[in-house]
Amino acid sequence: MHVYYKSGNYSVKLIVTGPGGTDTLEKINYITAFEPPPVADFSAEPVQGEAPLSVQFTDLSTGQITSWAWDFGDGGKSTDQNPVYVFNNAGEYTVTLIVTGPGGSTGEVKESYIKTSDPGTGVVNSSAIPNKFYLYQNFPNPFNSSTEIKYDIAEPSMVRINIYSMMGEKIADLVDSYIQRGSYSVVWNGKNVSGANVPSGIYFVLIEAGKFTDKKKILLVK
Repeated sequence: MHVYYKSGNYSVKLIVTGPGGTDTLEKINYITAFEPPPVADFSAEPVQGEAPLSVQFTDLSTGQITSWAWDFGDGGKSTDQNPVYVFNNAGEYTVTLIVTGPGGSTGEVKESYIKTSDPGTGVVNSSAIPNKFYLYQNFPNPFNSSTEIKYDIAEPSMVRINIYSMMGEKIADLVDSYIQRGSYSVVWNGKNVSGANVPSGIYFVLIEAGKFTDKKKILLVK
């Protein structure tokens, strides 16, 4: 068995030797290795506020990417990698990013990701109390020393929020308690359960609240 790590066309040659001599068979461009598709991901800041709300979107996708296609949920679109978009009306908006590369396309959809309120009301859809569970993207992201993670709890629940490595190892316990309905936030200081600083890299924040689970990608850069 042989593993091809780079995309491209490969010729294969077989040489056999026996008592009667040697023979060679070569097949030109016999093996084709394709580039894997990119993995779409993104963050935004801020994710809630009064309309008109100007939001900076940050592409966190990985892999070889040649184009970006954003859909902001209100009819607006962009092909910039890191667009700034203004939401002019109050409401909740689902944002979609589709990235395309030599290996194909993938998408990331974040439902009700941007929440805007009417000026002066400070609420979205006339209700400051969340009606569904939600884990927001941390900010800042990438971060250096600390980052804030906001989340909504739709009903009283046992809530656990943990940080995990790319390998699935638990790095830090941020929340482990019974929480009433409301909007909350917690800060991760880039340390593990022993209080030691963790190295730069990609981490995941995972929330478990009743039957609700979700995770977001966190980038720590030092």
